[in-house]
Amino acid sequence: MVALHLNVLIRHARSVRLANFTSMMTAIGINYPRLARLDKPVMLNTIFYPFELYSRTCGQLALDVLYSGDTFSGTYLGRTYKGIRTLDVTATLDESRQQLVIFVVNQSKDKAMDAAVSLAAGVFGNVTASVINGPDIKAENTQANPNLVGVKENAVKPAGKSFIYTFEPHSVTALVCTVS
Repeated sequence: MVALHLNVLIRHARSVRLANFTSMMTAIGINYPRLARLDKPVMLNTIFYPFELYSRTCGQLALDVLYSGDTFSGTYLGRTYKGIRTLDVTATLDESRQQLVIFVVNQSKDKAMDAAVSLAAGVFGNVTASVINGPDIKAENTQANPNLVGVKENAVKPAGKSFIYTFEPHSVTALVCTVS
């Protein structure tokens, strides 16, 4: 949910000049006593990871992303929503570092999704995938298992202007790419 909110803010960067995420400490369920225990190491709640990943990698320029792929429908509070993208995608560019970052949330509970990632101009250099995930959609870090959800990184081999990447089910991925 946190990554989806951040993607919305990036997607609407032209009109959103300042944003606030006030439910971070209450509604999402960070439990103050878990953070303040002096007798145990600090346990990072699962919502920490998207905030950290986006703040570390997000560029200054929000890009328009052309997306074509699977969609789904759902009902919430008696209202039906159609055409929801299975892969929620945004991208930013840091021109000074020549770094493109593509943020993808795979909203499928159980299906890995292959996607072609292509540039309209330029070529990819190094690409690193930072993936936030756990064993299932309800996974959370606990004192008994403090590292159940976290970030893992791996290198991706691009081929010039494009590459295929498989997004894990129920994951948040940042593809950090050098471009020229």
